[in-house]
Amino acid sequence: MNILKPIFKAYQKAELRNWDTIYWAIDLHDTVIKPSYDNDVDGEFYPYAKEVLRMLSNKKHIKLILYSCSYDEPMRIFIEEMKQEGIIFDFFNENPEAKDTTYGTYEKKLYFNIILEDKAGFEPEKDWEVIYNYLSRNIDDLERMYIK
Repeated sequence: MNILKPIFKAYQKAELRNWDTIYWAIDLHDTVIKPSYDNDVDGEFYPYAKEVLRMLSNKKHIKLILYSCSYDEPMRIFIEEMKQEGIIFDFFNENPEAKDTTYGTYEKKLYFNIILEDKAGFEPEKDWEVIYNYLSRNIDDLERMYIK
């Protein structure tokens, strides 16, 4: 799977629909951190994960959603720790900005444009580096070209 394809697709759709925000849902275990079955959030970070998340956090058109089955309290602590590293998760397992439409509801389904999730084919050992290399050269262009 080419991990950049869903990113391109999301930005192209943003242009067509005049969106000003791209929502990235980011899974934690086996995606951002290597799982540690002793402690919920103390796993080792995959290479480039923090760098990409910092880059995304610094863009006004991007909202990060931490997507995890973990309990609220460990995630609250994790989110606070990430803030100290310049990584800002806007939401945890929700997107309150997604409004129901005439053809769909987001009461039970989390709305996002891009998902990074090991169960959806994300391969953290290589995909973080691919995303990092692309975004470090192109994130400003994506914002200028596609976001209204």
